[in-house]
Amino acid sequence: MQEKRKFHRVPFQCQTQVKCGNRTYSGELLDISMKGALLLVRD
Repeated sequence: MQEKRKFHRVPFQCQTQVKCGNRTYSGELLDISMKGALLLVRD
């Protein structure tokens, strides 16, 4: 299967927090690219 992404994803691990409105989500950043990031968030 051929990769269709336009931007490479770079592995990157660190603890992170994302704020959306009045909520804060804690999790782990797994990888990052020019157009986004992959986060693992546990409730």
